[in-house]
Amino acid sequence: MEWGKVKSILIVLFLMLNAVLAANIVNQYLDRRVGDDFREDIDQIIEKRGITLECELPVEKYEVRRLIYEDNSDMARELATRLAGEDLIGVKFTGPESFTYTSGAQQDELGFEHADNSPLDEPGSVREGGALQVGFDIEDDENLDATARAMFWQAGIDMSEFIIDKILYDISGGKIIKYIRKYEGELIFDSNIKVFFNPAGDIYSIHVNSRGVRGFSEEVKMQMIPAYQVVLRNAFQEGQVIRAIDVGYLGQEGEQDGAFTESMEGAVWRIKLDDGNDRYFEGVYGNEIIYVV
Repeated sequence: MEWGKVKSILIVLFLMLNAVLAANIVNQYLDRRVGDDFREDIDQIIEKRGITLECELPVEKYEVRRLIYEDNSDMARELATRLAGEDLIGVKFTGPESFTYTSGAQQDELGFEHADNSPLDEPGSVREGGALQVGFDIEDDENLDATARAMFWQAGIDMSEFIIDKILYDISGGKIIKYIRKYEGELIFDSNIKVFFNPAGDIYSIHVNSRGVRGFSEEVKMQMIPAYQVVLRNAFQEGQVIRAIDVGYLGQEGEQDGAFTESMEGAVWRIKLDDGNDRYFEGVYGNEIIYVV
């Protein structure tokens, strides 16, 4: 083949490549412009529906990895044993990977065996007589969190991947701290722990959901529907306040004929309301998922 023809073909290929790159740049620019142009209009539409936004409403498109869930029932039983002992007194399994551990009465606190070199042995310890004595001011969230983490440390449970998701008052004047797992920077909504404090600041109950996670699939990814479309497509009561919108993972039940089956799940949108409730929506189509964490 003559060099002139080769050169002509190369020039055409380079022109085609430049056209593709230019189109991608233009599309990205238009996506950003659509976000800038529509954000104010979307906020006004939502406001007319009687919904208040206390957070920024994401308008961008997201591409996320899928998360692989696996059986974690053995770990759930091990966690319960570490907290309550081999006899599991006070433990009730509410599912293959979830359980509650309670003292039986709100005024009673959960007792724990003394463990040497615990954070509770540091100056200002909250331990007396080998048992966990909390008794903090119920308004002192920092100390409540520190006490809960020290309790788990004492039971040999790693809390390094768990962050505070919310702190709520219960009807008695006590408080509930809900922790959620943050795995490789992503929120796992159905891997969570709730710690219940009575009004005196004593821990009287613990609820654990310990969904098993194998890891992310790098090969299989999904494009998420923008969050503003989720809000516009679904019904919200007039007067509701949206405090936060975030992305995370929520696995479906992975059991079939009594045996756990591995599942690979996509991300979901979570909308946090001012009344303490959360609503979850499919990441692809935006349909609501009924799930009580």
